[in-house]
Amino acid sequence: MQFRTRTSELLLAIVLASGIVPAFPQLLEQLRLARQLRPLSIHARRERLMPDYKAIEKIRAQVPMTETIALIGASREARDEAVFLNYYLYPHRTRTFHNRWEYLAAHDQSKVFVRLGSTPVVTTYAGVRSEEVRRSRIVRKMPLPPQSRTDFVIPIVTSADGPPPVVYTVEGALAAGRESHVTLTLEPENIVKILTISGTRTFNDLVYECFGVMEFAAWVHVKSDAPVRGAFWLVNRTARSAAPIHLIEGPLTRPAPFPVDPTVNMWLLNLGDDTAIAQVGTATALVPPHGLIATHAEGTVTGRVYAFTSKKDPNGQTQFVWPEDLK
Repeated sequence: MQFRTRTSELLLAIVLASGIVPAFPQLLEQLRLARQLRPLSIHARRERLMPDYKAIEKIRAQVPMTETIALIGASREARDEAVFLNYYLYPHRTRTFHNRWEYLAAHDQSKVFVRLGSTPVVTTYAGVRSEEVRRSRIVRKMPLPPQSRTDFVIPIVTSADGPPPVVYTVEGALAAGRESHVTLTLEPENIVKILTISGTRTFNDLVYECFGVMEFAAWVHVKSDAPVRGAFWLVNRTARSAAPIHLIEGPLTRPAPFPVDPTVNMWLLNLGDDTAIAQVGTATALVPPHGLIATHAEGTVTGRVYAFTSKKDPNGQTQFVWPEDLK
């Protein structure tokens, strides 16, 4: 009986040892860590134990207490992170959205955004949208024309959202045979961006990537100190469609015989520094300096402007008609 008792005690000791011995180094490490943390403040302890805590503290310092913080992220991990951030950002108010469309549908929209899924940082709605857009491109292959230029215009560009979940951007590329300094000017806002291009530079969202703004309808003047080749497309990311944009060098040189069509938009672009007077059929249109306006397609266009039409098909594809297409 005594032998059995000793055997049982020995077996129990072996079982306990098999569980304790492997964990002993970890236990020592935890005790060492506890010793190091003991003299620290609660915030210093959190910074030591949580890699993102400094970023959370920065957000708390940046954002006024009166502002509600929008936490945006779609993945399950992001939603878990939202719970964590909500706790440590208190007493700041937070609202969690699975995506930016859910945010747009909210009645009380926050002005401060924190993206989820990486190190938390204060951003903007446009910044959240840009991160989404940069993940993929619709125009997989971007054939560039053989013609090189030092001065040209992209007559229409956009970076805007349509009815959810429609997203419009301009994708494209610029290429140079040698290092070139390219100046892009977004008009009519007159926002300038200078790029150094050697080889090929592609864009998922030309307007936001270069100028940091979202615009419904604008145009870009491109000037370079060396010849470059370029090609750009108006993209509906939801429909996965891309319409080539014709690059131009100046206003109309002859009347453009556009047909009367109530189903299309007529665009009039004034490249000059003074107001331009355009004749559209029997109607007269005043286009402000560096302005791009939309009007009705009421016939032949004349004047010191560039003109083109656009039409959106039911499938989301945009159809452009350029004056160079007309006979």
